[in-house]
Amino acid sequence: MSIETGLAGRSVVVTGAAAGIGKATALRFAKEGAKVAAWDVADAITLAEELSAAGAADAFAAKVNVADAASVDAAMADVVAR
Repeated sequence: MSIETGLAGRSVVVTGAAAGIGKATALRFAKEGAKVAAWDVADAITLAEELSAAGAADAFAAKVNVADAASVDAAMADVVAR
């Protein structure tokens, strides 16, 4: 059974996406066909490949420290540019 969530083609940012609940959330958004920006302080580059394989319309991972405003600003500028 498929449920239309309205997420297909929408852009989402998931923080803490390299592991645990953040990773599960990012993968679920990907399965719904969302464009996923996966942020984490750890290197999550391989996660972008997993998200694409799961069905993300577009996926990329970035090393972002959400406690650092400059890091968040730079990462968000990248999301908007994409």
